[in-house]
Amino acid sequence: MKNSNPLIFGLKELALSSQEREFFLKTNPFGFILFKRNCATREQITALTSSLKALFPERKVEIFIDQEGGRVARIKPPIASREYPAPRYFAQLYKDQGQEIATKALYANYYELMRELVGLGITSTCAPLADLLFEGADQVIGDRSFGSDPKIVSELCKVTLKALQEAGGMGLLKHIPGHGRATCDSHKELPTLSTSLEDLESTDFLAFKLIAPYAKYAMTAHIKFDALDSLAPVTLSKPAVDYIRHKIGFKGLLMTDDMSMKALNGDIGELSALALEAGCDLILHCNGEMDEMKKIATIFK
Repeated sequence: MKNSNPLIFGLKELALSSQEREFFLKTNPFGFILFKRNCATREQITALTSSLKALFPERKVEIFIDQEGGRVARIKPPIASREYPAPRYFAQLYKDQGQEIATKALYANYYELMRELVGLGITSTCAPLADLLFEGADQVIGDRSFGSDPKIVSELCKVTLKALQEAGGMGLLKHIPGHGRATCDSHKELPTLSTSLEDLESTDFLAFKLIAPYAKYAMTAHIKFDALDSLAPVTLSKPAVDYIRHKIGFKGLLMTDDMSMKALNGDIGELSALALEAGCDLILHCNGEMDEMKKIATIFK
């Protein structure tokens, strides 16, 4: 993050606007995140990523995208060469045909996926998920999970991270310390969990603890765990972030989930300041709304 502010911003359209260009040059964000609204053709995506990198030619500019495979894929055919399967496919393959076949197929899948993204100028995909699959939970995770066994989930996450890195990019582990048991979607409201710390440490938290040493980036869960902090969600909680650092053992760059999600309630600038105070390293804002981005940027003046 040297010489940049700890911000990752989205854009509104297919190309960088003059207003966005001026704002980004002034705020000097760490990087950007692309969505379907920013992706029309391979040539257009490449031009867009090139224009973002050209803003700061003296340093690396990280460009992220949610390209997990399955239903969470911002780039799909005909832009992408094919539709990549959801993580559940590899969990089932592991169950049906064993570790060797499943991990070989998994590695090949994410290596190919990342090579495509690198060719478009994208440096990181926001995957994999170490969130566990729980019966009765909200389906916001669902088939995006590698399953219910924390040891198998962490193993498959490790293979995914290795494939992404060896393809020339980087993965991002989410949603630490675990979104799988949430009974509502944090895009819409704040999930609150009263599960005991003992249970969490043998399930959700264990999956992240096993994979944490291998991840450079991780994204917080906008979830309130009463066992960690009964007052604030993970993203805004110093006790929760301390737990992630010292008990789960994640030492990389900790990114917030999107600060504009409805799980967080309040002024977006004040919320972003609280996230940094809690110990998050990077503030993520996705919707490209200039008024909101300006509020966030005021915390660095």
